[in-house]
Amino acid sequence: MMLPIIVRLNSPLFSDKPRIILVEDAEKFWRLNRAGRELAAIHLNYEQQEPAQVEIIGGGDYRVKKMCLSKDKTLLQYNEYITIRNIPLRAFEYVVNGRSPLEWIIDRYQIKTDSASGIVNNPNDWATEHRDEKYILKLILSSITVSLKTLDIVESLPEVDFGA
Repeated sequence: MMLPIIVRLNSPLFSDKPRIILVEDAEKFWRLNRAGRELAAIHLNYEQQEPAQVEIIGGGDYRVKKMCLSKDKTLLQYNEYITIRNIPLRAFEYVVNGRSPLEWIIDRYQIKTDSASGIVNNPNDWATEHRDEKYILKLILSSITVSLKTLDIVESLPEVDFGA
C-alpha cells in the first residue's frame, strides 16, 4: 500500500502546489508523520524551548544596542555587560533564507533609526512592554535550541524517493 506524503520542493511556498509523494511502507510514513509533528511543535512553540546549554557571562542590564558575533561564531557579545560563550557551531548549520535563526536575531534585534522617517526601531521596547527584560536573551537561547533540535529531526528522517 502506498501512503501519501505532501511536501514542497525547492520553491516559494506561495507559487507552487504541494507534491504528493507515495511512501511504500507504513513505518516510513509514520516516521515522517511524527517528524513533521515534532518540527511543527518545536517551531510553533519556539519561545517555550529550553534554553541552549551555553555559558552566559555577566548580567544586570539585558537591553541590546547592537550584538556582535565573533568570527569563529562561538561567542556573542550581547551588550557591554553580557557575553554568551560556547555557542555550538552546529546551530549555524540550520539555515533559513541564507542565515541561521541566531544570525537573523543578531541582525534584526538592534536599535536602528529609519533614515527616511526618523522612526527608531528599538527591540527592547517589546521586552519592556511585556515586563520581561530577558526576552531577547531568552529568544537567542531558545533559537539555538530550535536549530539543534531541527537538525536532529531532519537528519533522522528516512530516505524518500521524491521522483524527478
